[in-house]
Amino acid sequence: MGSTAIVVDDDRDVLDMTASLLELNGLTIVAKDVVGESALQHLREYRPDFAVMDVFVPGGGGLELLDAIRREGLPTRSILVTGYLRESWLIHALELGVEGYLIKPHVAQLIPAMKAVSAGERFLCAWATEVLVRDYLRLKNQERGDGLTPRERDVLKYRAQGKSVKETAVGLDISPKTVEKHVTKLKKKIAAGNAMALTAFATKLGPFQRN
Repeated sequence: MGSTAIVVDDDRDVLDMTASLLELNGLTIVAKDVVGESALQHLREYRPDFAVMDVFVPGGGGLELLDAIRREGLPTRSILVTGYLRESWLIHALELGVEGYLIKPHVAQLIPAMKAVSAGERFLCAWATEVLVRDYLRLKNQERGDGLTPRERDVLKYRAQGKSVKETAVGLDISPKTVEKHVTKLKKKIAAGNAMALTAFATKLGPFQRN
């Protein structure tokens, strides 16, 4: 590849292994860091083509370093690695524009990821891809209101208008207990854990229908 790279990981064995693998594939390692402070200094000093960084490192991990790369306009393309399946980290990394995201042990995927990122593509491990696909499908289903019965839609519309359980029951000519049962089912179907979330979702549905 003929490119430069920095490796950041507080596990020295992983640090050395990652650096060696990159060197074997033609990259020049300009720095190996176990803490975030020195990594940031080296990013600014060497402005490497690539950075392979653990998400959690003392003194500022991969997410903090990625944020600095973006804010300071450094040309470095970043691949984050982690041993934790934390969706919040993945989403944050994507919001910051990360080019690659891998779950440890990452050796088998590192070089394919480097090649993809070199070609201007984004490389995500299987877990990250699964998370994004699942969340996308969940969002699309919620936007369409998939799986809701006509009566559930009616209850949802009344609740979106701020109507109480009793007012909803009167308006639909059903018992309050029946309304509560519908609300419980709605929460399960649209993953809305409280009345506020339920109301927010209701505003995305179509016109009110009265059966």
